[in-house]
Amino acid sequence: MTIDEIKTAITQLSEDDYEKILSWVIGDERERRQTQDAVEQARAEDAQELWETHPELKPQFATEVEPETSIDQLVAKVAAWSKPTSRATAYPPAALVSHDGKLWRNRRLGQNAKTPGEIFSGWQDVTRDFLRDEPINTEGEDAPGLITEPDTPAEPDTPDEPVEPAPTVPEWREGELITKGTTRLYNGDLYVSQRLHTTRDDRRPDTATDYWTKLN
Repeated sequence: MTIDEIKTAITQLSEDDYEKILSWVIGDERERRQTQDAVEQARAEDAQELWETHPELKPQFATEVEPETSIDQLVAKVAAWSKPTSRATAYPPAALVSHDGKLWRNRRLGQNAKTPGEIFSGWQDVTRDFLRDEPINTEGEDAPGLITEPDTPAEPDTPDEPVEPAPTVPEWREGELITKGTTRLYNGDLYVSQRLHTTRDDRRPDTATDYWTKLN
């Protein structure tokens, strides 16, 4: 069901059923969501321990892939999603899989056994993130085995101007799924994540020492 369909269904409830739904949302469901991060973190740690003992149970997945110019080439490089049969074979956070001609990333903080593309599945379509709009420019490159002379005389070597290296570590931001060992910059300082979590205002690197360790 879509969000609009759910809203329509709620408007058609009797007063008694509406009160029951409302009580569930602001009671049980709110409490479940408030503890969900801790529960999923524990499940992820349990699965990791099981995989270390029984690596054959670990599902096939990637977390990154080199971009391609066509969807077919891209999908062929990533393991296809396979229906998990237990928590041990469910996909971990940040797992990347192919399904129905697209690439999907698990955005849940814990194991994911749902089908990519279904509503509330926890899978995000990231196909466009790994597609190049144009082929790599190979202008000026020789064909294999072909040797050519330069069109203009080579200039003598001169010292390069000093160039300040661009930062390679992203800045910390809210709402990002962070895995253990990920580094982020915050107020000019470098921090490393100590656990899997989603960044929030109360988990900023300079104050949330149980989530982050300062490196410099």
